[in-house]
Amino acid sequence: MKVKIETNLKPTLKNLVKFQKVDLPNITRIAINETAVRVKELEQVAMRKHLDRPRKQTVNSLFVKYAKKNNLVAIITFRDWAQDFMRLQVKGGIRKANNTAVPTVNAKLNQYGNIPGRKSGVVKGKQFKATIKGIYGVWEKNNKGLKIIHRFENNPQYEKRFPFYRIAGKSIHRLWPVKFEKISKYYLRKANLK
Repeated sequence: MKVKIETNLKPTLKNLVKFQKVDLPNITRIAINETAVRVKELEQVAMRKHLDRPRKQTVNSLFVKYAKKNNLVAIITFRDWAQDFMRLQVKGGIRKANNTAVPTVNAKLNQYGNIPGRKSGVVKGKQFKATIKGIYGVWEKNNKGLKIIHRFENNPQYEKRFPFYRIAGKSIHRLWPVKFEKISKYYLRKANLK
């Protein structure tokens, strides 16, 4: 089986000669970094859409490690403190924890959807811990009887919620050629080559 590929190389060779007179690694570095910054911004917008009321510091934990002239790779990642819980949002999986409180519909949550004062304990006021009807959790007695506030779980399971890689892939595919062309044209104009 054979495949024949034909192309007109003259325009391509002409462009390569032009690029010999400009700093191609620098153009590439700038285009990579500008693409990475824009992808980071799009990821932050997507975080607000896909995650339930993310905190401002969680959204801002996403950052860019910029490409250098001798290492033309930019990395978009989360700060160390956010890596563990964001990994669960991106990939899903199990969080290793024993008897962690999981809020029910009866729980009062803060503006970010978290249990307020969790570090000081989840039992507040007239609430109490107990196993009732086979459910171990934090319960509260009111006029209508008992209601569960939080239930305790071992190793809670998380579903994928934030399509981080899909958003990045689509964005890079769309943005990279545009950024590279724009910056190349600028440098060629600056060098009086176009």
